[in-house]
Amino acid sequence: MIFNHPYYKQLMELEGYIRANLEQELSVEALAQRMHLSAFHFHRIFKSLVGEPVHEYVTRIRLEVAAMRLKFTEEKVQDIAFEVGYQNPETFTRAFNRKYQITPRAFRKTQQQIVESRLGKIVRQRLVDQVISTAVKRIDVIRVASLTHKGPYQTVGSTWERLIKSIPPIECGRLIGIPYSDPHTAAPEQIRYDACVEIRADFSPPEEVQVKELAGGQFVETIHQGSFENIDDTYHLLYGLWLPNSRYELRNEPSMEIYLTDHRQTAPADTRTAIYLPIKTFR
Repeated sequence: MIFNHPYYKQLMELEGYIRANLEQELSVEALAQRMHLSAFHFHRIFKSLVGEPVHEYVTRIRLEVAAMRLKFTEEKVQDIAFEVGYQNPETFTRAFNRKYQITPRAFRKTQQQIVESRLGKIVRQRLVDQVISTAVKRIDVIRVASLTHKGPYQTVGSTWERLIKSIPPIECGRLIGIPYSDPHTAAPEQIRYDACVEIRADFSPPEEVQVKELAGGQFVETIHQGSFENIDDTYHLLYGLWLPNSRYELRNEPSMEIYLTDHRQTAPADTRTAIYLPIKTFR
């Protein structure tokens, strides 16, 4: 199986590095150096295991992150371009147009109209003061055992089953999910999600399971209560209502979900999930 490939863990770590460092040089040569491989061999291994050439993968991630920022923030297009690694705004606009068949500014206008309409519907249906009760917190680094899921979020169950079976119950701490992709701007087969179990410093899981540290730092926390099918509503409230009215902006890292209840033993309406968005004080 693919997760038994000798380079699988390194590539999963490299994917995390890419997403956290989009503003840096991410050439084939620079990334190959991180894996101590020649550019030729690195490119072939990456395409074989990830399913895309390196350049196409990096470009896709940069543009998906840019699309989310255009959708949910008021940052200038030029600033977003710089944050995802484009030094020339015109180059960014051309690349964005090729992927989404629309300019960044037109995309922002269309998507923000959709977000406003959806927020209006959510507000009418739910008590917003309960849904987006928030707290800004600092979180320490968390050591986890992790398996990566590729595909629609609705199908992550099999990845969780495989992870839980590989970790003795006595070693299992908090269950944590890392959703990397916006399902509204990423193709279903290219969505990435990491299923994670908190573990002690001295515990070593089986070889197919990756051990890593989830970055700490400053986050805004809110509690989503209810079915996972509705969790996107809570994200929209955080991104679309809380963030624009706060003194914070997003850090270039994925959000984190800590599952406070066991969905296998909890009615959907009573399921509780703590959502953490990585933030920093607005510059």
